Amino acid sequence: MGRKLHFKMGSFYRQDDRSGFPQRAERTKKEWTGSIVDERLWEIRQPQDLVRGVPDFQSVPDARPLAPNAFVGPQYFSLVATAPAQALLLNVGAAQPLIAAGSEIGIVLDNGDVFTTTVVRSGSATLGDFVLGEDVLGDIGAGHLTLAFPLPYHAAQGNQVFIHAQIPPLPA
Repeated sequence: MGRKLHFKMGSFYRQDDRSGFPQRAERTKKEWTGSIVDERLWEIRQPQDLVRGVPDFQSVPDARPLAPNAFVGPQYFSLVATAPAQALLLNVGAAQPLIAAGSEIGIVLDNGDVFTTTVVRSGSATLGDFVLGEDVLGDIGAGHLTLAFPLPYHAAQGNQVFIHAQIPPLPA
């Protein structure tokens, strides 16, 4: 089989750069890449090729430095006196006005666990208060917390007591 090229007055053949076949000049188009292709294979230029970026000035007028970070985390208190296991009353000394009845607190026990409980009563103890049949630990009249549940393990003097509501939740 030979080529079926024939004469046509005022026309000529071009080779299609994409397919490689000869094509009449009037049935070809020049692409943006410079290739001459059959008009059925011609592709327009991708419009996104012509998009130009716009400068985005993100500077802040009259900028000021950030203030130093202020820690407003949980307040830690210390036990003023040792509390035995099953104790319902804690002596926290001067921190007592900051812990109200109904507050959820955490107490660090001597075994390293943190015991979470609710404060039933907050105030100063009197001679009528008893812990396991014994008089109140520490000085009478100092700040004491009455707990909703007894301590499962003893807590020595100086162990930390903190308010749970002030501790931010752990990220998920």
